[in-house]
Amino acid sequence: MGSATGGSSGGLVFAGELPTAKFYTNSIGMKLARIKPGHFEMGFGTKRLPEELITKKTQFPDGDFDEHPTHKVSISKPFYIGIFEVTNAQYERFDPTHKKLRGRNPPPPVRWGLRPADSKADDEAVVFVSWNDAERFCRWLSEKENLPYRLGTEAEWEYACRAGTTTCYHTGDILPEEFHKNGRGVSLHVGKTPPNAWGLYDMHGNVEEWCQDWYGPY
Repeated sequence: MGSATGGSSGGLVFAGELPTAKFYTNSIGMKLARIKPGHFEMGFGTKRLPEELITKKTQFPDGDFDEHPTHKVSISKPFYIGIFEVTNAQYERFDPTHKKLRGRNPPPPVRWGLRPADSKADDEAVVFVSWNDAERFCRWLSEKENLPYRLGTEAEWEYACRAGTTTCYHTGDILPEEFHKNGRGVSLHVGKTPPNAWGLYDMHGNVEEWCQDWYGPY
């Protein structure tokens, strides 16, 4: 699920007693991909982190500069993760009242000081979803599907995002221009940029994602 500044995302996973198919489509139309266990190096060493990301430390309190030091992580069990970010239509099966927030900031006091959102259509990524909202959505979906849905951990998300790559982005050390949105007045339709090697869309760009665990320095 995505953050209040972003939306629901490919960060939604389920693990435990799983189907075995490579892909799975649930009852609300979410398509999920099966991710195999494996090992990867999480984060970036300062010698490899592009200079333009390191210098962001003076601009943002929690930017890419904090993705070091690297450390080895093992994903011991398979899990499924959303191929696309959760859309307005899918999320509103759980919370129909959310529809009034499409295309605008939510009313006070939940405003966050953001620009109006551009997510309006059924197939655009849902935005203005808090971490608690995302957790409730997962619980609702778990009961509905009789499967253990939850938010992905940061390690699971990065493992799935990297899809076997070791570069800054799954596209290489440079993020193509088509992935750059940065709050500009653009649509948030899912799946409009190329997927990574494991078939996951919008792991870069579009909206931010919530993870199950907390934020902290490496």
